Amino acid sequence: MERALVHDVALVFGFERISVTGPAGGQARVFRALADAGVTTGMVAQRVLDASGLMELSFTVAGAQAGRALVALRGSGSHPGVHTVRRDGPVAKVSLLGTGLRCDARVAAAFYEAVSRAGYAYGLASPSATGICAVVREPDALGCARAARARFGLPLGEAVAAGLVTSAA
Repeated sequence: MERALVHDVALVFGFERISVTGPAGGQARVFRALADAGVTTGMVAQRVLDASGLMELSFTVAGAQAGRALVALRGSGSHPGVHTVRRDGPVAKVSLLGTGLRCDARVAAAFYEAVSRAGYAYGLASPSATGICAVVREPDALGCARAARARFGLPLGEAVAAGLVTSAA
């Protein structure tokens, strides 16, 4: 098994989270509407809301594309897979970077615990082999990055210590 090594915490601003409710199977219509509007999605999460199969699909888009996404999804009723559309933002992505992270659930647990204990909630989460990402409200992003860095013994770095954006979408 690959050993998990944590290298850094990245912080990316400039996203909006959009959530859509609709019938199961409506995902194809949602993504078709977005594709036709030229909108690129980022992190995606889906959950079933009730026994009837009503689902919620949440995803991130670049802030500059959020308006276009909303117009496409709320359109003229041409997309019956959409019941409601909600915009939650602005949001930022806080990512723990390293190697072998997917192989060690203890690393993901420590990351999400650090974010939660600092008093921040995350809306979307995504672990991979090289990163563990949480989408948080933009005003909470620096606090989340600081909490994650402290948990893993990483130095704050000049940009995070000064409260500056480390990268932008």
